[in-house]
Amino acid sequence: MLLLTGSVLRSQERPKLGLTLSGGGAKGFAHIGVLKVLEELNLPIDYISGTSMGSVIGGLYAIGYRAADLEALALRIDWDDMFSDRSERRFLGMPQKYWDSRYTFTLELKHRRVNLPSGIIAGHKIYNLLNRLTLAAQPQQDFHKFPIPFTCIATDIVTGEAVVLDHGNIAEAIRASMAIPSVFTAIRIDGRLLVDGGLVRNFPVADVRKMGADRVIGVDVSTTLLKEDRLRSFLDIMNQAINFQIVSSTEAQRAQCDYLLQPDIADFSVFDFDRVPEIIAAGEKVARAHYAALQALADTLAAYGPPSPPEVLPQIDSLYITRVETRGLRTLTRSLVIAELGIRLPARITLDQLERGIERIYSLQMFDRVGYSIEDGEEGSTLLIRLAEKSPDLFRIGIHYDSKTDASLMINTTFRNLSRYGSILSLDAKLGEIPSLMPATTCILASPGGWACDCGRITMNAIPTLSRTKSGLRGSVLIPRWGKDYGEPFFPAV
Repeated sequence: MLLLTGSVLRSQERPKLGLTLSGGGAKGFAHIGVLKVLEELNLPIDYISGTSMGSVIGGLYAIGYRAADLEALALRIDWDDMFSDRSERRFLGMPQKYWDSRYTFTLELKHRRVNLPSGIIAGHKIYNLLNRLTLAAQPQQDFHKFPIPFTCIATDIVTGEAVVLDHGNIAEAIRASMAIPSVFTAIRIDGRLLVDGGLVRNFPVADVRKMGADRVIGVDVSTTLLKEDRLRSFLDIMNQAINFQIVSSTEAQRAQCDYLLQPDIADFSVFDFDRVPEIIAAGEKVARAHYAALQALADTLAAYGPPSPPEVLPQIDSLYITRVETRGLRTLTRSLVIAELGIRLPARITLDQLERGIERIYSLQMFDRVGYSIEDGEEGSTLLIRLAEKSPDLFRIGIHYDSKTDASLMINTTFRNLSRYGSILSLDAKLGEIPSLMPATTCILASPGGWACDCGRITMNAIPTLSRTKSGLRGSVLIPRWGKDYGEPFFPAV
């Protein structure tokens, strides 16, 4: 009878198992601990849905990363550096190095008014980390065709609607799903301005059901409402008000889980990126607490036949690039971008070479974000550079101190593209015991014919100064200065 039952089950289609991973910032590393136990049980995951950090872990798992890979990544990455948009100084040109160290705050000027940014972090480094990690999967634009079909959730900040992201560029989709409002800038996809999906559906169980899951394991690391004795500040009150809708939505989604795992993460915050090992351990602990039920599920599914082995994620060390396209340019020229990229086509390049070129473009300080994706072709790959231009005009403030002039306040206004594309006019006022006014112009040259310089740029600077000294008013003579950042010889770019 048992043999007959097993034979009948093998002739039937196995129930599909879905996995839903909630958002929760750094608390989402608990998902990795749960995945370690699910792999140990050899549970076959057929569909994955996720929001915010759940989309990061779920998306990478869906394209072929295993729990051990994700744990190694989480422990290796310098998260403090990831949440900084500051360029490495070695990638800055000489004019940028001079101005970059002088200011503490930078704000955009729009219509002659100071404009606050839509988020504290543009997320350039996070975006390019996701680009590198998902590079092998980027040619596949349909997320349902990943080794494990995947979908993630974002929020349309204009309409307040949930947006299901199941196609397009996987790195861009994940970046949108984790764009915490006011922390990360919003991402525009298919004409919609998107932020963190946790605002409307932080625990997207219904979405994995729609994908075809018959049974669902849900891992919920969502924020819970604070007790009265923990509402100590106006920030606590503000967060509590925001969390009302999130908690209400999450409760409804929990009811759709067959197996609900809620790690004990009350002592962790969404920003505890320095406590990754402890958070992963909390996820593994809750999965082991449900081990018997999960083992029973694994045995039930195994009766239908052994699961297919997971697909191995291909390793990409180099790319053969035959074409470069740019997307997102409004006022700057393509030749300027190509000049900084420094690739002579066709070319086989390593990922390190590609990322150095991307960093040189970003170090122009004319873009909030510079990313890339790869599109495969018959004769090679197309490199698509995705750019988000900064406002051309900036207002900057800094504090300066030296033994000669004591403390002074630095106020700067920068205008771009006034005389030509790539030009910068900077007006610097120094207020202190010895006040001064210093206008400067910088022109980054990239010829219309496409002449470029690898690992360098040509600049022309003109800096007159007017300062008040203890002996009177003194001005300098306007002296044009030409300079080149050192790099490789010139070659025609494309």
